[in-house]
Amino acid sequence: MNKKTVIGLLILLTVIVAGISTYIIIDQYQAKQESIRQEEAARLLAEEQAKKQIEIQALAEKVLALFDNEDKVFLAADITEEKIKEISDMISIQEGENLNDESMLLLNSILIDFRQAKAMFNIQEGIASLTPESLLTEEGAAQLNEIQTALNEKIDLDTKALFIEQQQALIDELKAQVQSTS
Repeated sequence: MNKKTVIGLLILLTVIVAGISTYIIIDQYQAKQESIRQEEAARLLAEEQAKKQIEIQALAEKVLALFDNEDKVFLAADITEEKIKEISDMISIQEGENLNDESMLLLNSILIDFRQAKAMFNIQEGIASLTPESLLTEEGAAQLNEIQTALNEKIDLDTKALFIEQQQALIDELKAQVQSTS
């Protein structure tokens, strides 16, 4: 082979080796970049889940504050319709979120407690709005029936028996007042 052919082949071989080396380097760089992107996405997801967990913990504390103690038998004295609405809105926001299993379990527990608190609040407010005179009207009697139904169907008898007894005593007292005025 002549000298020009050998030089041409060496140049060709060098270009091929350089091309293959460049491809390998670029491929490794892209794989590393993809790995970095995946790690960043995983870190961001973990941060987002941690933030949501904190929000749900705060929500759990707000729901617990609706009760007078951790036994959750009676409501706290300072509950208002606005507090119920605020917590309901917060729960609605969390229900639409993509939560991990732990957060979802906690949110489900919060929902159960909140529904009980809301039903208890509505019953208390309903009883407080009744008077012996209002029970003599059809509207008052219907309202009392609704309260009685809610007391029997929406409140968990196993955990809230004392609440049910307390509210039933208030209802019985109202009925006795109606009978004594009749």
